[in-house]
Amino acid sequence: MADHIKHLIEAFLKEKKKETGIQEKIKKIIDGAVDKKLTKYIQLKRVYKNNLIFCSSSSGASFKFNLKKRSLLEAVKKEFPQIKDVKIEVG
Repeated sequence: MADHIKHLIEAFLKEKKKETGIQEKIKKIIDGAVDKKLTKYIQLKRVYKNNLIFCSSSSGASFKFNLKKRSLLEAVKKEFPQIKDVKIEVG
């Protein structure tokens, strides 16, 4: 039983490490495609059902981010073609 739990934990940690690597790559793409001032207010929250979900602390920043959405999505799709959309939540 303990071996089973050990394997489950190892698999979970391996998957988390993979997700973290993907998020870091996406963050680098975003940093290259979006103004540095804007990235202070926008953060990648998660990847869910092949959508990038961002969180913004400013409605003005989210508006500006939405203006860059198409070019950002194109940049991300070069590395991750499975990404379908970019969404932003304010709050």
